[in-house]
Amino acid sequence: MVSKRYLIEAELVITSRVYAYLIDEYKNRMDDKITVALTGLHIKQQSDKTAKKDVQ
Repeated sequence: MVSKRYLIEAELVITSRVYAYLIDEYKNRMDDKITVALTGLHIKQQSDKTAKKDVQ
């Protein structure tokens, strides 16, 4: 028979790995959103500069 302590330790290991995976996924998605936002901001700044040159 498997001891209850072994089962609890195994459950904790699995749970911690699942949480680590979820945290990594969340960080990756946030990095993607930040990258998209910064790229969009850069494109907007470039188009603003071009618009100012066209006006002059």
